Amino acid sequence: MKLEHVDGNKKTGKILFEIGILIMVANLVGSYGIWQAILSQWKIINGGSLCVQAFIHSHGVYFVEYLNQESLYTFILSVLFSFLGNKVEVVPIINLIFQLLGILFFYFGAKKINNFWSSLVILFFGMISSLFYYPILLDDSMHGIWFLSGLIFLLGIYLLTGLSRTLVGHILLGILLGLYSYIDLSGWCLTIFFIIFSLFHVKGEEKKKVLHLVGFFMGWVNAFFVMFYLWNNFALTKENFVIWYYDKISFLCSVHKSSQYVALLGIMTVGLLFYVFLKVRNTESRVKIYENKNVVDANIESMNDSVSVQVTEGVCCLETSENTNTCDIKDNGSSVENEPIDKPVIKFIENPLPLPKKHVKKEMTYAFEPTKDLMHYDLNNYDVEDDYDLKEK
Repeated sequence: MKLEHVDGNKKTGKILFEIGILIMVANLVGSYGIWQAILSQWKIINGGSLCVQAFIHSHGVYFVEYLNQESLYTFILSVLFSFLGNKVEVVPIINLIFQLLGILFFYFGAKKINNFWSSLVILFFGMISSLFYYPILLDDSMHGIWFLSGLIFLLGIYLLTGLSRTLVGHILLGILLGLYSYIDLSGWCLTIFFIIFSLFHVKGEEKKKVLHLVGFFMGWVNAFFVMFYLWNNFALTKENFVIWYYDKISFLCSVHKSSQYVALLGIMTVGLLFYVFLKVRNTESRVKIYENKNVVDANIESMNDSVSVQVTEGVCCLETSENTNTCDIKDNGSSVENEPIDKPVIKFIENPLPLPKKHVKKEMTYAFEPTKDLMHYDLNNYDVEDDYDLKEK
């Protein structure tokens, strides 16, 4: 009971420490973002084109004509403007929320496959990356990509770790990544990440791994081409593929957006490297334990082969491979040992406490013992007629 109490305290302390770290990170990111917003009077100082497009006009909410990261981000802002009004002050708040949620998603996804300390490293890496490369005063569509990438990262980890023994997890993840890969290039980064992760995570034979990867690719290809077919006027032509390709590559032209993609790729790479390192180390430790167990089993088997016990009538002998016998000869309850064992003599101290008196057995006797001549009844020579008590009244 005491050990369980100690373990419970350790677990509670670890949870409290984790909550404290998360609160600290949220305070740092939130304080830095709010400080920037106050200095700029809650206005967008970089960009502003997407914010203007998202404003609610007479025609209503922004209409998505071509699906990519900019149109998706603008649509989200337009929906929020429809409830809150055309206020620029809403954009920094939404960007800050996307930052915090993306950091948390990456952290909890990494915690699912790594240990506690490596997931903390990923947490701080995500915090620094979001602060440096995703400023909230910029109406940049990469804020939405940061949020979606973290969300899909977490969902993908839970799908593979929860349903890894069947094809369901890989097929569902393939469908999810196929849809996201059509929207943005970060989906391709996540696809490469989960392929490598699946190769290390799936247990079993090579046929099982190949089968899971085939299910993953089937789900990915079907989802990608269904999206491509729906958003290109139901036409799978070369011109549409070229338009889609240049649209996605255009986001890598600027140095700022390329650094944002590098930050996304970096946090995925760090999480994967930690996972592979821990996986290899655990495998090596298991191999060493298995080898040590085999050595112990082999020694026990060799001892069993070299030692035999023979029991005969009155004789019990232990024979070893060195032709040495140790026998105990029992005869009429006595035993003779070839090699007597000297047992240590135990000396007890006297009991200092008073002991009860020893019980003395008591016997009941008569006051005197009569002799044989006195051993008779008082009326041994009585007359028959003296039986007055037997006469009739």
